[in-house]
Amino acid sequence: MKRLVRIFAVCVCVALLLSGTGLLLPGGALADNNARDYIPAPAGILAVLIYYENVTAQNFYVKGSTGPGHGGTDNLGLSLNEGILRVIYFCDIPTPFGPMRASPQFLVPFGNIALNGDFNQGATVSSTGFGTPFILSQFWLLRCDRTKSYVAVTPFVFFPTGQYQEWKVPVNIGAYNWLFREEINGTQGFEVIPGHFAYIEATLGSDQVTNNTDFGTYGQTMVQSPTFNVESHLSYDLTKTVFVSADFYGHYGGNYRVDPLTSDDYYIPTQKVGAIGESSVGASLAYSFAPGFQLMAQYRADVAVANGAADNIFLLRFLWATDLNSLLGNPQAKQ
Repeated sequence: MKRLVRIFAVCVCVALLLSGTGLLLPGGALADNNARDYIPAPAGILAVLIYYENVTAQNFYVKGSTGPGHGGTDNLGLSLNEGILRVIYFCDIPTPFGPMRASPQFLVPFGNIALNGDFNQGATVSSTGFGTPFILSQFWLLRCDRTKSYVAVTPFVFFPTGQYQEWKVPVNIGAYNWLFREEINGTQGFEVIPGHFAYIEATLGSDQVTNNTDFGTYGQTMVQSPTFNVESHLSYDLTKTVFVSADFYGHYGGNYRVDPLTSDDYYIPTQKVGAIGESSVGASLAYSFAPGFQLMAQYRADVAVANGAADNIFLLRFLWATDLNSLLGNPQAKQ
């Protein structure tokens, strides 16, 4: 009986990792883009962004069902409150074909995650601290401001740091493994009426995760296959300072496997969990209330989940941007 309890606990840990909240694991919503993120600022611009995200989930799906017989529940009790600091610097890199715009940047998440539903009999398990920091840079292969046409690629690197305790697998805010993401984005703008632009954006990406060799109470090895990401935004200028956006996010693949564990007292066989299969839709509103300042609000919700939690995500983003050369007392013409 004790062996079965241990096996069940491991299964729950694996399944909860598929929650799709993204903020529980790097490479989900934490690394997803917002509308117009792939429109480059002029070289020399420094941008500082502060995010607040609230994630809640009650329905947990296993093979598309919340039924207890499948291991799902409609009383997950997941809540996450997280802040993210993001710093970006836009610059031009010399190449044989001319200067290439780039945006080296880093992000540091921090916050609290708690679970108090069926999987732990209503008791609250929580974790507070720093999440998984990561770095990235967009590189614009095509940048034509005249036609509002942009194509960019972005490599990400997530570091295996942050608050992580192996026995708190469902509620860790940090990670114990490396994650690498690659993205390619195409953005095209159109002037619908004078002074009012619409932008269509599409992003394709993939995540690769190294093995987690300290998974769960018994320090097993967890292996995850690549995740494939699809993202799209359609935004429109209501005024010169306000735009709205319809947003779509999809994360597919990412099957999990936890290697078996054998001891003198018990045996835990290999545990496998199917693909994430998560699709979500949302809407955003952005307001540039002063030169160099912007506020954005977004709500998104999962509309289809194969394995994991159906999340509701509310985001607030504050942006401040300035010409770094002017800030340092060395003004230069923006490009």
